[in-house]
Amino acid sequence: MPRSASELEAAILADPDNADAYLVYADWLQAQGDPRGELIVLQHRGETDAATALLDEHAEHFWGDVVEDQDMLVRNQYCKLGPTTAWRWGFLHAIWIGRTSPDGTHIDGVLAKLLEHPSARFVRELTAGIASYEDNSYMGVAQVLGERSLPTLRALTIGDFFYEQTELNWSNAGNLGVAWRGVPNLESLTVRSGTMQLGALDLPKLRELVIITGGFDPESMASICSRRWPELERLNVQLGRDHVFKPPELAAIFDGKAFPKLRHLGLGNSRELDTICAALASSKIAAQLETLDLSKGTMGDAGAAALASAAFPNLTSIDVSENYLTERGIGDLKRLVKTVISQARGSREAQRADGGDPDDRYIAAYE
Repeated sequence: MPRSASELEAAILADPDNADAYLVYADWLQAQGDPRGELIVLQHRGETDAATALLDEHAEHFWGDVVEDQDMLVRNQYCKLGPTTAWRWGFLHAIWIGRTSPDGTHIDGVLAKLLEHPSARFVRELTAGIASYEDNSYMGVAQVLGERSLPTLRALTIGDFFYEQTELNWSNAGNLGVAWRGVPNLESLTVRSGTMQLGALDLPKLRELVIITGGFDPESMASICSRRWPELERLNVQLGRDHVFKPPELAAIFDGKAFPKLRHLGLGNSRELDTICAALASSKIAAQLETLDLSKGTMGDAGAAALASAAFPNLTSIDVSENYLTERGIGDLKRLVKTVISQARGSREAQRADGGDPDDRYIAAYE
């Protein structure tokens, strides 16, 4: 039986969801007089009140230099993208971190100290809330991640802020490419910002990629299209206002070879949705899709007709909300797929009966 901390931690790293490995470590820690051993046991038993009391009693031991900054680790009620900070089996399972006010402590330094602490050794989920109320950027967060090794991190969310902190398109995440070397086993990535640069997305185990933006750049799209993600099941990209993406730039997605397990595709918030629909209708990937998100764009009845004329044998749901479809276009889609989500902007009622002037249509996530 292993008797050193490094051997016991290696057993956890090899199988981070194996409770037995934590319990063996708990025995060793308790023999050393470390309260983390007791915390592992209490949380494994589900004794929440006793575990909370122990965390409070030994706050400096469990939080280290961030003991005075715990308010930054509580998710604001209006933030919806990532889970709040949570413990599991003696260690931080999820971390949510965000600035508490315009004059509050910046998140980069606090995050760096927290990730260096033993409590974050096996963290699985990390969410970055607001970094700055002016010129909101996540380049510092990316640098912190890239300078560390976080082999157990499976889910990363960047940009969990709400409109009273900053508008979507007032946020420029910056170049995030440096972060990926620190999170080699990432399975889920969500980035939300008005603009961003993704860099080389060397994340071979990715299963889900979500991009929420008002202005995606062609270099980042090219980075996505150049990847080979054999496990990717969900890809959702808001295309935005700054560059009008046309089907040739999305050809690698439509071909289906790069993402053989893809079941959900989102290409919304686009000024070119009718053309994209036509290309998607004749694509190879159409046969494998189960859900489709084409919301928040300038799609009209022409796009709906193109989709309805094609074969989507596994499609169960399509989201075309906040577009410019008439009842005729929505009716075409209802003959294609069982569930059609089609509410108008700012309401749950039908979209404009006349479809609007094609020359005066605009995407939803602009400002």
